[in-house]
Amino acid sequence: AVGKLSGIPADWVDQLSREFPDTIFLVEGDGSAGRSVKGHLSYEPVIPACTSLLIPIVGLDILGKAMNAENVHRPEVFGEITGVTPGDPIDTAAIIAILLHAKGYLQQAPKASTIIPFLNKMETFPLWRAGFALAQQLLTAKHPQINSILAGSVHHDCFVSFS
Repeated sequence: AVGKLSGIPADWVDQLSREFPDTIFLVEGDGSAGRSVKGHLSYEPVIPACTSLLIPIVGLDILGKAMNAENVHRPEVFGEITGVTPGDPIDTAAIIAILLHAKGYLQQAPKASTIIPFLNKMETFPLWRAGFALAQQLLTAKHPQINSILAGSVHHDCFVSFS
């Protein structure tokens, strides 16, 4: 894409981390072609092994929208992981599935990393209500690397943390 930089190999970040242990490296690791959710291929997302904090992002504006290529990056993979069939609305169960399923967002997460999912685009009252409920469901799932959830809106610079 025009104006977009190519990423560096993940092992370069690991090497830099070893050489500069007091430096914090912020890596934007995986795009979703402008969509709020994504079905990852088996080798995605590419996450450096040295990652200590991983923040997977889901746009909650996807809730209630049809599962199709217009709304979901790689809908065939998303459907395989979540069980949502093409054309059906995406619900909170699908978001939980794409985050926590063995082939979902966390499939490449280093076992020692802390994971704080970020529920973004909570820009209406119904999405705030859905975000609160989803955060509680994610915490109830007791994933060993998830002890808190960040929710809010980057666009409105408004955030809340759940733990």
